[in-house]
Amino acid sequence: MTPTTQCNAPIVGDQDRIAFDNIKSQLITLGNEIVSNTEKLYSEDNKIFEKLNMNEEQFKKNIEKYKQTNIKIQKELNLQDNNIEGMQNLNDINGMLNDSDLRVLQENYSYIMWSIVAIGILTITINTLKK
Repeated sequence: MTPTTQCNAPIVGDQDRIAFDNIKSQLITLGNEIVSNTEKLYSEDNKIFEKLNMNEEQFKKNIEKYKQTNIKIQKELNLQDNNIEGMQNLNDINGMLNDSDLRVLQENYSYIMWSIVAIGILTITINTLKK
């Protein structure tokens, strides 16, 4: 027996070996793409961090300023709510406007009615004095 002689038939056939080699090369290519995309993402992440130019302390200071501003706004809103004295929303104001319109209309009708009564009494008085 010589080193080039085969005793048994090979376990993996030539077609399977070719398919295996193709898949292996595709996986290597895919792995290289993943590595290059990961490096791109890492460099973009660093660029974004540099663009923001904000570290943890600056972020905390900004949040604290926001909280203080929010507290000032809440205090201002509470002061305005206390000055309104019962006018809490637009429905209250509209209701008050409708009520005042009704009262003015009632007073006008009352004035017209009393004017008619007075003219009637005056007419009756003049007619009785003429007779």
